[in-house]
Amino acid sequence: MNRTVSIRVFWFCFFAFTSVNTSITFTQENDSTKGEVYSTVTDPVQNRLFWMSTGRVSEPYRFSLGTFELFVLQAGYTPTKYFQLNLSGTFGYWSVGTKLQLLESVGNFRGLAIGADFGFSPKSADMLIIRDNIQVYTLSASFGTDNFQQHISVMQTYQSLRNRDHNPIPSYLSFGLSYQSEKATKWKTKFMVEGWIVNNDIKKQLEVGGIVAGLRSFGGNFVWEIAFFGGPTLSFGGPTSSQPRLRLYPLPYISFMWFI
Repeated sequence: MNRTVSIRVFWFCFFAFTSVNTSITFTQENDSTKGEVYSTVTDPVQNRLFWMSTGRVSEPYRFSLGTFELFVLQAGYTPTKYFQLNLSGTFGYWSVGTKLQLLESVGNFRGLAIGADFGFSPKSADMLIIRDNIQVYTLSASFGTDNFQQHISVMQTYQSLRNRDHNPIPSYLSFGLSYQSEKATKWKTKFMVEGWIVNNDIKKQLEVGGIVAGLRSFGGNFVWEIAFFGGPTLSFGGPTSSQPRLRLYPLPYISFMWFI
């Protein structure tokens, strides 16, 4: 009797031990697998910070649909790793944008890209696309590591007029920083800040734009952003005053994007 009990106890302890050991091993392998999956999570919106362009195009071979400030809609597609297309629209205005990867990432140089955007506001029956449009051109470069990057972008805009002249519109120089943690997680958060310097040809003055600061969270097929344009804006020169003028433009910013 005692021998039978001992055998049963032995086999019970054996199966209990092997079950626990198998469970621990499975859990470790599962966690390891998750760690590998998490570590491969990348930012699909690598073509921009909040408003400024970067030296990269968006993640290739994917469709995107987004909303900015809840009333601006945008759809995009990147057919190759060198070229992307965007279509944006809101009340009374829509635009078509393209971006081309000129140089790819090499070491701490993350890329150089050029972009062109053509906007239209059809307000009359005689509106012509080739005449009544606003054109925006950007040249952008990015530097740094996978987790901490620096960005610089030059943007020039002008508007076609009906007399075949062009309306002088300010040019922009923008700087930006982005940082994300190295920790492998299912969702990643990127902290971003950007600032603008405006050369206003109409007012003959140099404006130091305010700073946009906030964060982007991304994982899987969904991206959301929240930020705040804190200003202030300093205007130097101008025809009416030689003294700098301080202006504050508080503006919250929020966006959502889905990728397929």
